[in-house]
Amino acid sequence: SIQTSLIYNDSKVFVDQPMKYDPSVIHAAYRSIPNTSDPNQLSTFLSTYFYASGSDILSYYPNDLSNTPQFIDTIQYPPYRIWASDLNQLWSTISKQVNQSVLLYPERSSFVPRRYPMIIPGGRFHESYYWDSLWIVKGLLVCDMPQTAQYVIWNLLDDINNFGYVPNGGRIYYLDRSQPPLLSEMIISLADYWGWSSSNTTDLLTYSYPLLQKEYSWWMSPLKGHTVVVNMNGKDHVLNVYHSNSTAPRPESYLEDIETAGVDPATSSWNESTPYQQALYQNIRTGAETGWDFSSRWLHPTSPPTFNLSAIDTTHIIPTDLNTYMYRLELNLQRIALAVGEDGEVYGAAAEARKLAIEEVLWSAEQCRWNDFNITSGSSITNYGDGGVTISSWIPMWGGLTDTSLSSRECVLASLSSSGLIQDAGILTTSTNSGQQWDSPNAWPPLVLIIIEGLRRLVLTEADQLANDISSKWLATNYEAYNTSGYMYEKYNAFEVGVGGGGGEYTPQVGFGWSNGVALVLLNNSATSTPYSGGNGNDDDELSGGAIASIVIACVVFVILIATVVYRFTCFGKKESQNQDVAI
Repeated sequence: SIQTSLIYNDSKVFVDQPMKYDPSVIHAAYRSIPNTSDPNQLSTFLSTYFYASGSDILSYYPNDLSNTPQFIDTIQYPPYRIWASDLNQLWSTISKQVNQSVLLYPERSSFVPRRYPMIIPGGRFHESYYWDSLWIVKGLLVCDMPQTAQYVIWNLLDDINNFGYVPNGGRIYYLDRSQPPLLSEMIISLADYWGWSSSNTTDLLTYSYPLLQKEYSWWMSPLKGHTVVVNMNGKDHVLNVYHSNSTAPRPESYLEDIETAGVDPATSSWNESTPYQQALYQNIRTGAETGWDFSSRWLHPTSPPTFNLSAIDTTHIIPTDLNTYMYRLELNLQRIALAVGEDGEVYGAAAEARKLAIEEVLWSAEQCRWNDFNITSGSSITNYGDGGVTISSWIPMWGGLTDTSLSSRECVLASLSSSGLIQDAGILTTSTNSGQQWDSPNAWPPLVLIIIEGLRRLVLTEADQLANDISSKWLATNYEAYNTSGYMYEKYNAFEVGVGGGGGEYTPQVGFGWSNGVALVLLNNSATSTPYSGGNGNDDDELSGGAIASIVIACVVFVILIATVVYRFTCFGKKESQNQDVAI
């Protein structure tokens, strides 16, 4: 009744409130409320028996946070240098440690206890999240904060120790699902920072290798529902899908889910769900595991398009991005195995098998891109939403899955360039404007960096130029938004410079962990840390505001210099004339 009383406008608030007493006391107190449909009585109950949302974490100042990390001095554009310094300091505002009460009374909180300090995204999110952490780690390393990056990684490795996998986020209501499996990428990033011959790296890899193996086994276990077999051209291929086993509404989005399922809380309860509603809840939870919660990419097409979550069907889609992440995990496991003296051939063979499966099942030679595969229809998904495209079709570039031939690399680049997804202020997640937040007009930081890094892997001059252009545009929109509002946004509008994104089931958030991390990575790249000049990146006659200002300053200095020379020459001439008069 609390979730349906509309006391809070966000279902997540209630499930994040720690209890002041043991659950048995709370249950007894709730049962004693005379009228549980009265918001005033419910509000009194909440204030008496619960602490505020977010009180299970405390501020933490990272020991390795420096006011002047080295990379800042390499940034050429002065306003960006100041901005980078601000972003560096933002780590102190989103660095948290667990309140000791959580460790003393774990049953009173939804928080998953953490042994180490953590980085949270910001806004309504008072816990760490799995795939957000990759870009947070990358940003921390740019700022020379390896200890804090290691804490992030250790917390996730603890999750594998405790649960066998990394949950979606650090709350018990996320335990039914994971998120894109990118922990090995974080470990590789930290090893690259330290150097692969350092003792720190050796210790990290030795400790993490068996845990990464455990995570990989979880994703590959048929019992967990994350694998499917597809027969293509007479050969069986094993690929991965997202999957949650739970068929109940999400606690953190309870009201939203039952409304989507058509449940009237006044007359019925979710535990009286029909098979259709149970399947819907499962698909919604599975959609949350993708990280893209939510997108027209997961919805059944309707005519005319409605883009309602009631049409979600995530469990029957083989995603291009997930299988790219799994391919990278297999390659990373092979590399780490060799580094710690183990035989990683089994993972190398698994990566080769997946590469073939991706080529056979997901690659479209006709479209020069990779498409999701619909298990139900047994066919590739060539049109998304209202007949559009999705940036996930080019994520395999980042994974190194592009054929090495020049013609294939040029073809993939051409298909991306002509997709319509690359706009003046970022990369559209999809071309469909559905009202869902992982659709147009939104551009999301992690996907932008993945595509930039993927373009560089094509080893083409044109691809590098496009990557630089996207980087410059992305920094420009991030900087403009920050300069105007003082905030870094969770997502941005790909069409309008300096405008945050919108849509979805919660209000736009600021903070923001992965946005800061991606901006810092790009600011650290000297090729893209100068301001975007506008146009398509090829207009030599268009100058940025910074460039114009520099020219004006140079002209003023030149005029002053000339005036000084003229003045001195005139004075010198007068003095000489006076000397001559005296001599006469």
